[in-house]
Amino acid sequence: MRDLELRADAPDSRLNAFAYMPVCGMRYIPSQADVPLPEGAIGFGIIGTKAGTLSAHIGQTEMTIESGMAVALSVNIPYRIKAKNDCEVLYALVCGSVAECLLSDAEANGILFPNGGNILSMQLHPLLQSQQSGENCDSTTAGIAAFSLLAQLSRYGRQRSEEQSRSAMLMQTALHIMQEEFATIYGIQDIADRLELSEGHFIRLFSQTMGMTPGQYLTKLKIEFSKKLLADPSLSVGMVAELSGFSNGSYFGKVFRRATGMSPSEYAHLIAGQDDAPAADTSALYL
Repeated sequence: MRDLELRADAPDSRLNAFAYMPVCGMRYIPSQADVPLPEGAIGFGIIGTKAGTLSAHIGQTEMTIESGMAVALSVNIPYRIKAKNDCEVLYALVCGSVAECLLSDAEANGILFPNGGNILSMQLHPLLQSQQSGENCDSTTAGIAAFSLLAQLSRYGRQRSEEQSRSAMLMQTALHIMQEEFATIYGIQDIADRLELSEGHFIRLFSQTMGMTPGQYLTKLKIEFSKKLLADPSLSVGMVAELSGFSNGSYFGKVFRRATGMSPSEYAHLIAGQDDAPAADTSALYL
């Protein structure tokens, strides 16, 4: 696994006064190593783990950040976060009035979000996939990403109590399966079977924990990947559909239009007219 980091364009003072994400990324942190925030950090840092365990000393508080969890802290308070074992760490910086309101409790000793690592994984995955394809992150995208992350953390981030620990771990596994294998997953039942859950139970559990159905999230992953493939004029719409995990080109076209407001061909034509259109990279299928 290689480290990934995405930096956004300079903020627009009008658009990004409410919420802005100047940088986000994913790093491999070896056992006993410190977890630093990016250089020049502003606002609040949100650090979570997809795998492994972190220990954190933030202000006067000590806490353990287990897999699937995250912590939010002000960059202005003393802190030290260290890997207890080899870790796959996700991080994001957020600022703006919405961040200041929702994360005000983090000013002193940080806030632990028991389900925050899973939410970070879900929210940052498409951004980091774009980074792999060489795309820039404009200020509008950075603002929307920050607001969406903060809203998800506020609503679902604290939902794991001791009784819900197993559910949160199941959701972490489900996210990993979908992000790694979205193009080859047969259906929601396939994921549920691998988690040893009924399909109905899995859908309810995912929806309650992550704020959307597993089908919606799986479709989102496929559509984002298909957009990158459509930038390659050598690939037909049918080939893009197949590589993105859709059963056929007709169904792909309907889902794509519903998600974007245009057909795959129209989107490909639009991208072809942009000088900075990213080249398709099928290696981005697996993060």
